Amino acid sequence: MNLKVGGIYNVANSKDLIFLILLYVKEPYVFTYMLEENSTTKICSNKDINKQIDMFELNNDYNYDGFMYLDQVFFNTIIDGYLGQITDKNFEYLDKLFQETDIYKEYICND
Repeated sequence: MNLKVGGIYNVANSKDLIFLILLYVKEPYVFTYMLEENSTTKICSNKDINKQIDMFELNNDYNYDGFMYLDQVFFNTIIDGYLGQITDKNFEYLDKLFQETDIYKEYICND
């Protein structure tokens, strides 16, 4: 599968609805932000995901624990579909937050 930065991917065979937003690809890893549907959020579409990220920014309510890196081969085995793209504005927001994480500093900046 061709991966798209800013793409929203559904995680297969998960008890809960989980989506991974692809932020970076740096072989052999992919770097993502995870959104999980819970009792207060109903995520059914690309539009719902973008609205949720808008609310994070508006309320200054984000979760640094949502950032993760995965082996690219493993990532390709756990996803079962491409939902669409996040908006450029939301990508820039998540990217800015991601650049503050230890994962970014260790794996992206440290060549």
